[in-house]
Formats: sequence, structure tokens, C-alpha cells
Amino acid sequence: MGFRIISLIALLAASLACDRTPTLLDYPEYGDLRAAHPLGNQPPPILIVGTLGTDTLIKRPITSRWDHELTLALYMVHFNIESVISGDLPGSEADIYYFTIAMNYNGPRRLGSWNKGDRMLLSVRRDGGVIRMACDGVGSCARHVKTGFHPTLNKKKPTSVNDRLADLFLTKGEGVSDQQFAAALTDQESEYDFVTEREFGKRDPGPAIKKLQMLTTPQNSTAVKSSACDLLRVAFDKPCAAGIDTGAHKDQKQ
Repeated sequence: MGFRIISLIALLAASLACDRTPTLLDYPEYGDLRAAHPLGNQPPPILIVGTLGTDTLIKRPITSRWDHELTLALYMVHFNIESVISGDLPGSEADIYYFTIAMNYNGPRRLGSWNKGDRMLLSVRRDGGVIRMACDGVGSCARHVKTGFHPTLNKKKPTSVNDRLADLFLTKGEGVSDQQFAAALTDQESEYDFVTEREFGKRDPGPAIKKLQMLTTPQNSTAVKSSACDLLRVAFDKPCAAGIDTGAHKDQKQ
């Protein structure tokens, strides 16, 4: 009798665990900070920075309601929060749900194309009692952060989202060398994308331009000055100050 009771309790616990799987519908593939919730008038997404933990398959497969040719799987990734760039999300960690493409696929980087320990900027929403990505399928609302750890980002006086994004992507954080920081400035898989309108909406370029111009000053390394100049020209159509283009930079371009 006791064994039967224990077995019934185990089955009930398993059933309750299954019931705790959130009922979520997939979002469109591209998250846009200007857009309202795709299913109604809700607050804009929350922007958070941190590192990825364990990534767990929750449920598969479903057919995307936005594109009936896509098959999706529901995952949950544990996220260690370092800073909140926009919105409100208390605590130092969160479990974040997302749908990724679960089939052979040729196209933009899939959501979930990351590794444990990667530092990311994520755009998330509250939905169905959980935290989830603000887009599904491809990773338009998840950006790698390769400029290092920025522990003071949350401690500074309140600033605009533009200023915080410039601080995150265009200043050297902890744990990266000058060479790594210089490469991160022009890495088209990560930081460069934050200036595009498709994912982040039309933004004031002023803070980013100011940060880059500061990086072209003499106290910075040649590698950093060179990359800052490249990004000023390519992303913002801005010339560098006289004397910044060193011979090493010219050789690199040949």
C-alpha cells in the first residue's frame, strides 16, 4: 500500500511539472524596440545584459503561426543578469523562454546560436507568467557583447537607452585586451548591428559618435583608434580627426 502511495505521489509530481510548462505562442522573427507587443498593447521589451547558463529543451515541435513552413522548438535558457539597460527586471538571474527553428535552415543566425558563458544583450518580455524573448526563430533580439564586463553600468546616474548602448558596445570593459576590444568594435556578428534600425529602431546616433571620437584620441592604442575610425566612417559617415590614420592603419587596409 505504501509503495502504491509513493508511486501515485511521484506520478502526480510529474504531472504537475508538465502542467508548469508555460503556454506560449511564437512571436515574429524580428524584434523592434519601437513596436508594441505583437498580441496587444503592452509595454516595450526589457533590455538586459548578462551571461548564459544552462539551455534546456522544453517542448517540440510546433508549427510557427507566423510562417507555416517553419518548425519550432521551445527552449529555456538560464541567464545571469549583470545590467538592465531598459525596463525593469529585478533580481540577478532569470529563466528565459524562446522558440528556435528546429529544422534544416539557411538564413540569419538562429535564436539560441550561443554557448554557455557567452555575454549577451537580450530583448525580453513578460508573457504568460514567465520571461521570454521578444522575438522567436532568428536571433534579431539577442546580440553578443564582446567588449567585456561593465560592472558600473547600473551604478551610473540614469541615462538614455542610447547612452547605455554606447557605454556597453563602445567602451572597453573588464576581461578584454585592446586587440579584442578593437576587433569587437567592427565585428559584424555582434556590436555593429546595434546601430541598425531593423532590430533596435531609429536611435539618436549622438552618444555612439561621441564615444567613438573619444576612442580616436592619442591615449588609446593604434588598434583601438583604427577600429573606431573604421566604424565612424562606415556606420556614421564621419571622418576621423587629422593624424588618427596611422601608417599601421593604412597598411591594414591595403
